[in-house]
Amino acid sequence: MKLVACRKALNAHLRPMLIELGFSTYSLLSFKRSYSRGLEILRFPDRRDSERCLFSGNLGLSISMVEKIMRPDSKEILPTIWAPLHFLHADREFFEWTIREEGDVPYVASTIMEEVYRYALPFFEKYANIDLIKGNLESSTPRDWFALGPDQRICVLAALEYLAGNVSRSFQLLEDSIRTESTKPIPRGRPMKTLLTDLRGKEVL
Repeated sequence: MKLVACRKALNAHLRPMLIELGFSTYSLLSFKRSYSRGLEILRFPDRRDSERCLFSGNLGLSISMVEKIMRPDSKEILPTIWAPLHFLHADREFFEWTIREEGDVPYVASTIMEEVYRYALPFFEKYANIDLIKGNLESSTPRDWFALGPDQRICVLAALEYLAGNVSRSFQLLEDSIRTESTKPIPRGRPMKTLLTDLRGKEVL
């Protein structure tokens, strides 16, 4: 099967099963469901390898109030925190689903749904609790930061602190991290600088 045909076939099988769980499609193989703080997101990226179509899985939470602070002008549905599905497995070993022909699609869709029930839904339930997200991001262990990079982690954590009314703590996190980044051979502090400028502007207003 061609990759486009694989995408459409898999989407057609997954969509009704995910609709039963309250999800809707916002693009091909991308699904969202509302929760109290924003959106729960499931996405199934793909690639072509010789005669096979390969699919992986990502999940995330888009926290509305954090997104308004971090990406106020964005119209896209973007996750505030996210992780590939294999990160939720004990061994964290990467895996993909394989489709070679149309007959493979129902089986792949059913195994994806097993992952959704076993791993994604408990993840969404657990991290609906903002305090647990903050706890992960405050950890000194990078594997606790979902799949966020160091600068993304600080931006989300600073936004959460700001929303909680801890303005000084929010600014301090960003300032300290920007200072640390500035000493590196290839600094990556631009998102943090932008966020700090925006938050300071809110305080002036």
